[in-house]
Order: sequence, then C-alpha cells, then structure tokens
Amino acid sequence: MNDLLLQRISDHISVHSMVSAGDLVLAAVSGGKDSCAMLHALHLLSEKLGIRLAVAHLNHSFRGDESDADAEFVEGFSGQLSVPCFVRKVDVPGAARRLHKSSQEAAREIRRQFLLDTANGIGAAKIALGHTQDDHIETILLNVIRGAGTDGLRGLLPVAGRFIRPILQLTTQETAEYCASNRIAFREDSSNRSLRYKRNRVRQELLPELATYYNPDIRGALLRLSEIAGPESGVLDGIANRELEEWTISQDSERLVLDANGLRSLDVAILRRVIRQAIRSARGHIQDVEFETVDRCARSIIAGIRFGEALKPGRLRLLVADDRFEISSIANPSQPLRVSIPVAVPGITTAPELRLQVSTELAKVGPLVSVSTNRLMLVADAGKVKLPIQLRNRRPGDRIQPPGMTGRRKVQDILVDRKVPASLRDDVPLIEDAEGLIWVAGHTVAERICVTEATRCALIVRLEPMGYVEPAEDSRDVPHSVL
Repeated sequence: MNDLLLQRISDHISVHSMVSAGDLVLAAVSGGKDSCAMLHALHLLSEKLGIRLAVAHLNHSFRGDESDADAEFVEGFSGQLSVPCFVRKVDVPGAARRLHKSSQEAAREIRRQFLLDTANGIGAAKIALGHTQDDHIETILLNVIRGAGTDGLRGLLPVAGRFIRPILQLTTQETAEYCASNRIAFREDSSNRSLRYKRNRVRQELLPELATYYNPDIRGALLRLSEIAGPESGVLDGIANRELEEWTISQDSERLVLDANGLRSLDVAILRRVIRQAIRSARGHIQDVEFETVDRCARSIIAGIRFGEALKPGRLRLLVADDRFEISSIANPSQPLRVSIPVAVPGITTAPELRLQVSTELAKVGPLVSVSTNRLMLVADAGKVKLPIQLRNRRPGDRIQPPGMTGRRKVQDILVDRKVPASLRDDVPLIEDAEGLIWVAGHTVAERICVTEATRCALIVRLEPMGYVEPAEDSRDVPHSVL
C-alpha cells in the first residue's frame, strides 16, 4: 500500500509538471495527517525529483495551548526529517476583529501571505499544499452552493501559480493509511469537528445526506463535473486571453486601458471572462472579485454606459468611460477611494466613480416640491445654498447639523445609527456647498438649507443610479439593468 500510494503521488507530480530539478519547495504543514503524509512523501521522493525541502507552519492562535502544541509538533517532525522549519505565530482572531472579517477569511489571507513571504525569503520556487481529493470535492460542492461559475466547478487545481497540490488525488482515508503504514504521528485539529464552519457541515452532513438519498456516487459525480468544467474553462480562458491581448490599448504598473468599442462586440460570457482576466493581469489575482461587479462592468460596456467602482479593498478602480475601459491603481491602498466632483447648477453631472448621475434644477416652491420623501432627492432653499456644490463621499471628521438639532453630528455616527455596514459607508453620496455638508443622501439634510414658509425658490437635486437602460423592443439585445 505504501509503495502504491508513493508511486501515485510521484505520477501526479510528474503529470502536472509540478516541480523541476533544483527547485526548493516550501511545504505548508499544519500537523494534520494530510500535510504530514505530503511532507513525508516529498522527503522520500526528493532525491528522485531533484528537489530540496523546507517547511512552513502558521500558528494561528485559534486554540491556545493546542495551537502551540501543533507548532512544536511540526518543528519536531521537520527535525526528524532534517528539513528546515519556519514557524510564525499570529493572533488571527484579533486580526479578524480589527479587519472586520470572519475568522476563516482572515486566516486564509494571513496564511497565504505568510507562505508567500516565507517562500520569497528563502528563495522557494514552489509552495506545496496538503489538499486532498476530499478537500477538492467539498470545494466543488461549496462553489455550487454559492453560485460560482465554470471556474468554481473546477474545484482545486493541481497547480495554481507557485502553489502545488502533490496529494490532490488521494483521499483522507488514504493519507491516514499512509501515515499508519509509515508510523507517522500527526495532530488532530479539534475545530475540524465543529459544525460552526460551513466546510465541516458539508463534510459531515451534506455529502452523507446526498449519498444516502440522492446519489450513492455523489463524490464521483462531483469529480466528473470538475473534469468536464476544467477543460471547458481552460478553452474559454484561452479565448479571453486572446481577446484581452487584441483590445489592450496600453498597460503599465499603474493602469491597464482596453478599447471598450472592441469589447462591446464580444458575447457577454466572453466579455465577463476578459474583465476577470484583465483584473487578474492588473492585480495579480481575482480573489474576492464578485460576479456582480464583473457583470455590472460588462453590461455597462455593452450598453455604452459610464461606470465606476473601486474593488474592495480599494486597491484598484474599474472605470468605463466613453470608448475606454480602465483598471487603475489607487495611490494609497490603505485609504478608500476619495471622490469629489463639481455639480452643475442647473444641469446634469455624471459621477461614474459613485455610479451616479446628478441632475439639478431651480423651481418655484409649491406643494409638489416643498416636501420630499424620496431618499435620492434633495429639496433645499436655493437662497441658503452657497454655490458651488459638489458630490463626494465621506471624509474623516465630516459633520452635519440635522433638522431640529442645535449642534452638528458626525456623519460616521449617523451612518452607524442607520445600520449602514462599515464596508458601504464610503459609498454613501454626500452633497456639500461652499460652507459644508448639506445632504447625506438617503439619511439626513442640513438644518440651514431646509425649505420654510419664507422660501421662494428651491434647489432640487436628484441622484439616479447609473446603468439603467430602457428596455428595447427586443429585450434580448439590451439589458434592462446593469445595477
């Protein structure tokens, strides 16, 4: 059994050209049976493959003394194999709270960065991950549940850039058998049994339920789905890459510019993939890039509508304007994109960065304009508004005096009271005049510009989300909405 499994691992590495002779391979080892089996197998195969090994272990501090014991175990196991080991301890729960992310999301990001930093520091060409066929199947099912596209149906890739998965074809049962036959001790992570985590629920509840009541060979069915989707996705990637090259006008470290007119000729399925590939080219990865963002961008290009959006976190900005589609870097990635756009009075102003169109007009006060309940319309006393006005998003320390209050309130506190998620607060449109803020759109206006019985002329400001297209007679050709 041991020789058979070792040969399968060797064949898998060879088929996917995972390593080259002379490579230093950094093995990510948690201390569990999968990663320990992987490290041991790579150690036995290292002479045959012509590679050198190092180990990396992240002590994520989730389980206190248990996490510390994991780190000590990995160091000891690495020492037995005479493989250098690099360990870092990080307070991931604390980092998750500071970053307002889930603990699992924060752990993934911190672990990935730790592995890349370590690999770069020691000159490792490849980073080996101990994912198995079980992880692959669970990933496919999780991607189906969240509504992933064709790429998501591929599951885990044997090779993804510098990351390789040498035991992806083995099941966890087989890695347990490998450890047993080689008398390899390993650590059991108690959190793997917790149903707090979605992956654990898929493993312990959903897959057994599907196998019992729907398809006894559900694992095989999901593997076939991956085998079908993988090559098809690869074909589409090839087409998208050729189109990306065809319609690229210019690219440097700060900006990638594409010809929107050329992109407009593409089928929406290919266009979405071109946009994803463009983001990958500019950013290095497409992690956390949501389908909705890509789709809004694609439909704006097709319909010839101005569009702007900062990727979260805001390191890049997508902009569709006139005949160009641009992906540009934001000067200070630690700060949100700052937008400030002069507004014509009267007139129409487009603000693609906030995906808004602003229309303004002056009108005599009457029963139809004296009161507004529309969250996207401001009716102000024109005589009290000090021109010029501009549309912008919030700044630290922004304050406004709501109606009926004697003092000013922080915009931050108003948005918190209104339960606006932290991730969306920088997207709330603000209007200010020469004396300060007069409107936090959808939430409050400034007391000083409110319409009264003495008002004779009103300034009406309307915000309209950009991207709406009136349905054409043949609605198959023009999207109804790109929002």
